[in-house]
Parts: sequence; C-alpha cells; structure tokens
Amino acid sequence: MKPIPLLFIPAFALLLTNAPGCGSRPVAAVPVAVIDNNSSTRLAEVAGDTVEQISQVYPSVQTRFVFDSPPVDPFGAALVRDLRLRGYAINEGGGDPGGIALQFETATVDGQYYLAVHLDGKTLSRIYSDATGPFEPVSLWAMRE
Repeated sequence: MKPIPLLFIPAFALLLTNAPGCGSRPVAAVPVAVIDNNSSTRLAEVAGDTVEQISQVYPSVQTRFVFDSPPVDPFGAALVRDLRLRGYAINEGGGDPGGIALQFETATVDGQYYLAVHLDGKTLSRIYSDATGPFEPVSLWAMRE
C-alpha cells in the first residue's frame, strides 16, 4: 500500500473546516460515485466500515438517523442498508426533530478518497485508496466535534 503524503491530511482537514456547509448549516448528501463508478461492492465495503465506526460513537437500537432525502447513490443505499441491519432506525424524509441528522460527502485527490460523515455537529472522516485493488483505509478515523 502506498503511504499518503502527510501534506494531504492537513489539506483534507482544511477542506472539511472550510467547505460550504461544514460549519453550522447542514450539508446535502453528495453522491460518492466519484469513488468508483463500476463497483458497488467497493462502496458497500466502505459503507460497512463507516457503520462500524458510527456504532462506536452512537449505540444502535437507541439511535435514529435522519437523511434529508433518500440516498439514491450506491454508497448512500449501502450505508442505509447497513445501518438498518445494525439496528439503527432510519428516517429518509427529513423533518425529524428527535433524530440525528446524517449527511456525507467525499473528495478525491491523486487516487486518495476522502469520506466525511456529518452527524449533528460531529464529523467522522477517513481516507481510502484503491491503489492495491479494493478500497482500503490509509488513515485512522478522525472525529471532530
């Protein structure tokens, strides 16, 4: 696995802190088709990894996530499926004051793929690469509150 240059991590953090919607207003779910247009299996693996990390922060069964609208991209669909399988309640229509707003976005730079998941003021982010085949994490999860 090719190591990522340390310059990309601060650049990604700057991207997240200055990106529109990463402050106080919500971000719309951005399709992650930029990661991989041909393999929903890869996106499902990233979604599974994401749900695993979310479960470390929010207990299932007691948590309801709210999407502004139903995700129609492969990653969003896999994320919703995996969250439900893990025991989370999902509202895909928005307007749920008791739920936790969940949005996601991605960026790509030189074959490195950045995923950020926004959860009511917290942001979980991770960097992936497909340089050796399937998407593999090349960073630890980072959480910003």
